Amino acid sequence: MTMRNTHYFFEILFTLFLIGTFSSYAQSSCYKTEYGVENEWITGHNIDRYNNRPLYINNTNAFVLTGDKPLMRLAKDSKLYGTLVMTVEREGIKKAICDFDTINSFYAMGQMKWELADESIKGGKIIITVLPISSGIGMALAIKTSGLLPSDKLNWDFRGEKIYEGQHLSWIFDVMGQPELLSWGVEKDEEIIVSGDLVLGNVEQYLVLKADENGTIIQMNNAEKEFLSGSKKLQTICGRLKIKTPDPYLNALAQSSVRSVDGTWYPPVFVHGCMQWNRPFPGWRSIFGGTMYGWHERVKEEAKYYIDSQVTKSDKILPKADPSLLLTGQHPDSRFYGVGRIEQDQSFYNMQSQFFDQLIEEYRWTNDSALISFLRPALELHLQWQEECFDPDGDGVYESYLNSWPTDSQWYNGGGSAEETSYAYRGHLAARNMALQAKDNSSAQYHDKMLKRIKDGFQKKLWIRGKGHSGAYREQGGHERLHENPWLYSIFLPVDAGLTSPLQSLESVYYSEWALQNDKMPGGGRQVWNSNWLPGIWSVRERWPGDNYHLALSYFQAGLSGDGWDIMKGTFMHSAFDHTVPGNLGAIQGGIDFGDCVHTFTRTLVSGLFGYRPDYPNNRVVFAPQFPPEWDMASISLPDFGIVFTAKGNQLNYSLELKSKADMELLLPINSSNISGVSINGANTKWEVLPGIGCSIVKLQCCHSDKVDVVITLEDRAVYVPVETRELNAGQKNIFKLEDVQIKDIFDPQGVFETIRINKGTFVTKTAFNEGYHTVVASIKKGKLPQWRVFRIKVNDPDKDRERANLSVDEIPDTASWKTYDISAYYNADVRTVYQQEYLSPRPNTVSARLGTDGYSPWTFPYWQCSPPAISFDKVVHLKTEKNELLTTQGVPFCWNTNSNNILFTSLWDNYPAQKSISVGNAGEALHFLVCGTTNVMQCQIANAVIYINYADGGRDSLELIPPVNYWNLSVINPNTSIPGQGVRSYYTAEMDRFCLPEKMPQIVELGENCTAMLLNRRLRKGVEVESISLETLSQEVVVGLMAVTMMNPDKCCLLYTSPSPRDRG
Repeated sequence: MTMRNTHYFFEILFTLFLIGTFSSYAQSSCYKTEYGVENEWITGHNIDRYNNRPLYINNTNAFVLTGDKPLMRLAKDSKLYGTLVMTVEREGIKKAICDFDTINSFYAMGQMKWELADESIKGGKIIITVLPISSGIGMALAIKTSGLLPSDKLNWDFRGEKIYEGQHLSWIFDVMGQPELLSWGVEKDEEIIVSGDLVLGNVEQYLVLKADENGTIIQMNNAEKEFLSGSKKLQTICGRLKIKTPDPYLNALAQSSVRSVDGTWYPPVFVHGCMQWNRPFPGWRSIFGGTMYGWHERVKEEAKYYIDSQVTKSDKILPKADPSLLLTGQHPDSRFYGVGRIEQDQSFYNMQSQFFDQLIEEYRWTNDSALISFLRPALELHLQWQEECFDPDGDGVYESYLNSWPTDSQWYNGGGSAEETSYAYRGHLAARNMALQAKDNSSAQYHDKMLKRIKDGFQKKLWIRGKGHSGAYREQGGHERLHENPWLYSIFLPVDAGLTSPLQSLESVYYSEWALQNDKMPGGGRQVWNSNWLPGIWSVRERWPGDNYHLALSYFQAGLSGDGWDIMKGTFMHSAFDHTVPGNLGAIQGGIDFGDCVHTFTRTLVSGLFGYRPDYPNNRVVFAPQFPPEWDMASISLPDFGIVFTAKGNQLNYSLELKSKADMELLLPINSSNISGVSINGANTKWEVLPGIGCSIVKLQCCHSDKVDVVITLEDRAVYVPVETRELNAGQKNIFKLEDVQIKDIFDPQGVFETIRINKGTFVTKTAFNEGYHTVVASIKKGKLPQWRVFRIKVNDPDKDRERANLSVDEIPDTASWKTYDISAYYNADVRTVYQQEYLSPRPNTVSARLGTDGYSPWTFPYWQCSPPAISFDKVVHLKTEKNELLTTQGVPFCWNTNSNNILFTSLWDNYPAQKSISVGNAGEALHFLVCGTTNVMQCQIANAVIYINYADGGRDSLELIPPVNYWNLSVINPNTSIPGQGVRSYYTAEMDRFCLPEKMPQIVELGENCTAMLLNRRLRKGVEVESISLETLSQEVVVGLMAVTMMNPDKCCLLYTSPSPRDRG
């Protein structure tokens, strides 16, 4: 159930030219990505795809739809203005350019280019560039030719205007959701709107098609001027970022990402995505790019637009669940919609926590007084709203309520979680800073108090010390247990917010490597799935670019540059170079250039990889670059700052320039045994050296500066030491020998070792009995410089593994004898009606999302109009024996009751008892149980219930029911979604989710449609009578039932029944 991928993928970049382009071979020459790079262009060769690259027009939902094939469509709203079709004519013979033998496609910075050649124009070459016009709706083309005859012509026509009533073409023309568009080429017999000929020669020619005030396409006379104007506008937009690194893929994509950020700007807001979902919402992570790329006026405009809709007075002061939503979500009269709520464009979500979180980032970057003037009071109201809605008990741990992109069908039933807690912490940090700036000491003291409460709450209620990561959530009510299987948001948000210490950040990110599915990407790097919760219904378990970029950022923040780059590269290489759309920063689930992916890419690039972390309210800028260790150069320039790094021999050079002066703190990684000298702006300076992971960090302070040039001269250049992985057995002695270093101390926060002895460069340990995946850090000196050496350690306990393996019977022996028990007197329900009840209490009296009153529906299902499935016993007839007993396909017989009640249910719902016992009265080899009931995605990897085996001598054994290990929901959980990319994985058997299941699948019994029972067993203490068994439900929002019990090989004093083997039946 684990996957380990912490390899460092050191890129070997080959300058191989294929059809005039930089090779699209990535990571090694044995794998070829779909798209390569030539200079800033993302390139393809003879790729047979139409309509796979939209070009966004002037911050509207208008676009030129083009792609690898040189066919261009113009669209806006529901109107397809038409399609530009071009053919070349030589001596009366015409051939469409889409059908040419050689089509090299190029995409960069919002424009498309093709280099075309064909046998029909042997020796000739045509280069066509298309881009949006600088104002209005239209496209501009430049056509360059060489090697053609004077009589050759380029015929063009614009045809096929069509209105798609009630449709948004940016949705239905997005190939991520509509892959059939990839083959939508030229349609025949369409009405031609405008047409013309171009005489081809060695002179560049231009063609501009524009919609007039009536929406009719006309050919413009001043075509060259229009093209140059459109080109200049793109250069101005994309020229705000300049980047150069050893990775040409990153360089090309980063340059084009500016256009993607700009493509989401529909004044006055950044919309949700460039194509699908180009709607105004205050979330998700769709503002960061404006800050990173210096569009501060745009960010401020969006901030003002949404803050103006904040509720300042309301009588909605109490939580209230909505009966029309089966009590899964909040009623319009709930506190959720009261004071502090942003009313505009949120619908039923909490997008405003991410909205304010992004405005806080803008505040850190600019310290803009105009922004602060309306942000501060709005943030105070938001924090009040946040606390009253999500932390009413004041323990500092906040419930997360529909507050992130993959929150559909995910909820916490009132439990406190890391996500909203992290947003609250960042919010109070900013509010405290604003209070101090305003000399409002009482407010600053209040926020200090809140910060302590939140941090203490997180550490006490969510942080798992023995494992080194946050839990998913702490239950409200019930047994108040901590669910210890978090998703990615519980990992990267506390790191991002500063809730974790540096050591805890280092520990925390490791969870994503061993607990969650890691996919090694063919083009290099890896991507991580955001949870291991099942069934994988939309959207609880996705491999999402936005989350991977945020995870990469947390690795960079933790100082793990190699792993951060591994995830960042794996993500952008797949979406932009090895999928359907060249330069795409989106995904199938959200569409091309989806905002939550575009904007997280920019932040991970700027604040993660390049390490630019401004805090202008405190007159401070931190520069902590996290370049891959093998890089010897990197530079970036943006409106707010510029960075240039070079390394040659033993000398490292850094130049940093700021738009506005600040106190600079430079944290610069080095690999050496000693430093010869450090200079700033040509003058020798003092420095401090801190330990880094596998390296050392030179810390420099520069007071009130806007430009520094740093030169670090090393005595030698050492090799970066990556994280080391080891697998140890509990109780064993281990020797860790580190070459050419002196060990100063060992940090073992999770208790991996019982004993530790240090001797110079060696430490000897004895492994504690603490199974699982852990982190240990050695504090060392390499020469005269400090470092941290990180060890990721998996602890196995073979003795415990054997004990666990012996707790159950794997295979039924042919000679087994049985005693079946009639437990019908204990039955209290008909399993077929489990979804026909009303589960009304207990429910949290807080602003919470929870399961529906039908015991089936996640909060999304009432919106999607999904109903519980019918449950039947239609397969039981095939399992019944002549004795009217049930014989499972595994060979276990059970007494089967035909009465209306057929199960003993237990639950924390008031509908059923929480615990119930059944008399047994025999000794034997093992008890087998037929268990059936409900569970849900939020109850994975935790005991939903437990079966206790109570012995006559007072002893007790137990069998925990843990989804998806040995307990599954009896039916599919089917969302019936039809939105592109939102595929259905409604049960545990989906191959896509196989990673989350145990290596040995649990045994099931199919009783009928939507009625799967679990076949479980537990070995018994030899010769000791079992007095009774007890079933107790532990999880909220589930119903767990016992249908039948059978004893295998009972002692001879018991009445025996020898069952036929399955192979003997029929």
